[in-house]
Amino acid sequence: VEEIATGMSDLYPEIDQVTIADDVIDCLYNLKYNRIITWKGVKPKMTHDLTSTFGVAGERDFGDLSQFIAQKVEEAKSNDQSLTFVPSKNPVLYRDISIRTRHFNLVEVFFLAKKSSDIDAVISFSGLSESHGVVALNLLSGLDGGLIENLYTYAEQQLVKNNIKKIKLSILAYQENGALKTTFGQLGLVKEAVLKREVDGHDLHIYSKFIN
Repeated sequence: VEEIATGMSDLYPEIDQVTIADDVIDCLYNLKYNRIITWKGVKPKMTHDLTSTFGVAGERDFGDLSQFIAQKVEEAKSNDQSLTFVPSKNPVLYRDISIRTRHFNLVEVFFLAKKSSDIDAVISFSGLSESHGVVALNLLSGLDGGLIENLYTYAEQQLVKNNIKKIKLSILAYQENGALKTTFGQLGLVKEAVLKREVDGHDLHIYSKFIN
């Protein structure tokens, strides 16, 4: 990566080296997901960013994101106050190629908080490809509530720019713990309805928030 980035920097001296290195890595990940190249040894990463940054998932993120979700789902099994909401129990949905396919087709868009190359939080939304102005908060997980709140604030700002008017969240009663309830309140989500025995005999809680 460094050798390629150095060569590109010589060709484009007006572009800063960090930007060029990031673009090189994104290009390599794109080639990898399209099965044009395979990794040998350690996969490429950048380590220049020492503080948490927020953004939309990109080519280099899907493998790490899949592992992060799997890890948080496993941790939640033994932690009844976990800050993880993953609605589906089907692990296939959270393999890297599945996440990538949904993300780039705007079926489910993933926002990440990252420190260096490590993922610290994720929030996803569906409905961005539709025109009715309502999206669903599909997935949420992070190291702490403050980080999730900051990532959500960033994501909400991007949704407003895309003329989204309302965010909704559907969660089964047994998936909702005290920590998640607190986090939903901090995000400004208000419980709109409870649908009794809606899914396999379980109550379904509906939250919402108007943002625009």
